[in-house]
Parts: sequence; structure tokens; C-alpha cells
Amino acid sequence: MRDENRNLSDALNALTHEFHAMRENEDREHRTIDDKLHEHDIKIARHDEELKTLFRGDRK
Repeated sequence: MRDENRNLSDALNALTHEFHAMRENEDREHRTIDDKLHEHDIKIARHDEELKTLFRGDRK
């Protein structure tokens, strides 16, 4: 019985460790995607301003 409990405990510890490793990888991927989205937001804002400037220039 003691060996079975130890085996179960070891298995749970291994699963917990694997879960934490997977979570860290997932968090890292989300940060990477968030960074890319932020860069795109900046580019879109810059393009919007450039378009506004171009259209204002055409009306003069």
C-alpha cells in the first residue's frame, strides 16, 4: 500500500511539473503574440496618420 501511494504521489508530481512547464510555454507564446499585436497596432496608427496627412494635402 505504501509503495502504491508513493507511486501515485510520484505520478502526480510528474504531472504537476509537466503542467507547469506547459503553462510556462503557453504564457511565453501569448507574450510573443501580444508583442506582435502591439507592433501591428503601432503600424496601423502610423498608417492612419499618414493617410490623414495625404488626404489633407490633396484638399489644399
